[in-house]
Amino acid sequence: MGFLLKIILFGVAVYALWRTVAHWKGLFDRVVGKPQPPARPAPPPSAPPQQQQSAARAQVLDATASCPVCNAYLSNAATKCGRSDCPLPEARRA
Repeated sequence: MGFLLKIILFGVAVYALWRTVAHWKGLFDRVVGKPQPPARPAPPPSAPPQQQQSAARAQVLDATASCPVCNAYLSNAATKCGRSDCPLPEARRA
């Protein structure tokens, strides 16, 4: 019976100590204030849906033409392909 009593008293002492620390910690937090949790960074913007991307790509592909000198595909708004002998402006007019 003596050993069981020691175990029970030890448990009561641990509980009392735990409650005392929690009480003093609560008082300390009220006086000093709890630290603010770190702010989370903003999530990156979501990518546009796949359907909108494919539509944009289709419009870009429709607006290209082949250079008669180097056979590179360039935008219709391009003036030259980058070569010195590029006849692109004249070829586009014809």
